[in-house]
Amino acid sequence: MIVRFKMIAAACLVSVFAFLIVFGNLETAFADELKLKGKAAVLIDAHTGEVLYEKNADKRYRPASMTKMMTAILVVENLKCDDVVTVSKYVTTIDGSALGLKKGEKMLVEDLLNVMMIYSANDCAVALAEAVSGSVEEFAELMNKRAEELGCTGTHFANPNGLDDDNHYSTAEDMAIIARKAMEYDTIREIVRRTTYQTHETNKREVLTVGSTDRLLFDTYSWINVNGKSCHPYYKYAVGIKTGYTDLAGGCMAADAVRGDEEYISIVMKSTAFDRFADSIELLEYGFDNYKTVEAVTEGHTETVRVRSGKKGEITAAAAADVKAAVSEESSGDEITTEVNIERIKAPVKEGDIVGSITVYKDGEQIGSTDLAACESVSLSIPKLLLGSIYTYTAVFFIIFLIVVLNYKKSRRHRRRRR
Repeated sequence: MIVRFKMIAAACLVSVFAFLIVFGNLETAFADELKLKGKAAVLIDAHTGEVLYEKNADKRYRPASMTKMMTAILVVENLKCDDVVTVSKYVTTIDGSALGLKKGEKMLVEDLLNVMMIYSANDCAVALAEAVSGSVEEFAELMNKRAEELGCTGTHFANPNGLDDDNHYSTAEDMAIIARKAMEYDTIREIVRRTTYQTHETNKREVLTVGSTDRLLFDTYSWINVNGKSCHPYYKYAVGIKTGYTDLAGGCMAADAVRGDEEYISIVMKSTAFDRFADSIELLEYGFDNYKTVEAVTEGHTETVRVRSGKKGEITAAAAADVKAAVSEESSGDEITTEVNIERIKAPVKEGDIVGSITVYKDGEQIGSTDLAACESVSLSIPKLLLGSIYTYTAVFFIIFLIVVLNYKKSRRHRRRRR
């Protein structure tokens, strides 16, 4: 009986010890997990678009005013900053955050775009939509078309400002794609890092100054909780991009942060008014703490390119831009590989002509590329062209001659069998 009790006790001790080991490992495994309040989130490398962290990234939620990133893209692609927009009566009826535009007011696209992105004015978004497409409905169609072109698969827009609509939704993953595209435009990039903006005088109002809704850019007096630590919403690496909030959407946030060569974009959806800032900081810090940026291709890197029928047989071509990639802090960069693709080049060639590309891979997956542009011009060499033509005609003649001879021999054998 005593022996059996000892065996049972030993087994229990072993089980408890094993449980503690497993539990301890689980605690260690989840120690680095992010404690986000938002229902969905994603972190991407701004250089390549590679997803570095995700939480329900493909689940559909209301994007609220993050919608205005797509509106800004279409405005930059279709209008000029010094274009003048005349405000319609419909614009004056728009709900929510608004500048209070007046019917017949003439306002610069530059002012409307700044106020829309900085102050999140819904009426400015509609005024811009009408300027681009004539109506909100037609602009929404353009938004959906552009989203599809960018590779968004879980997004449908019904308006340019993000006001709640059952047919207006997106995903954290798609919002990251749109945010990254928006930040490719210098105009948008410059706007979203501003904390205030002063409009020009119009026919209906004097100069007006508006402030940013993005607390990551300025707020050093409020308090939020980031991963158990109290801090201000101000985040020194933040350079934008767009807040969003409605009662149904909750707190949304698209944030971009830059530190040296590193740049990350985070998206938070269905959080709270203040937790969206905490979630964004936590995501961006995760990027800076766990990844580093390596330069896979340097702008100006040269490759040798052969040129047919040119006065020069070879030229140099240079990479048009840097290609950077995020790798783990412990990485030696071995997972990054490149592939040079040279087109079949024939003279004449002009300096600046695209003659190939360099593709960058990470663990075998393509993450970026850049063009190869000719560094010099090469004119056509008539003698080489003629010589090349002679070689070509000779080769063609020889192939035809060979086919004729083979067919003749085949025909003779066939006749002999018939005899």
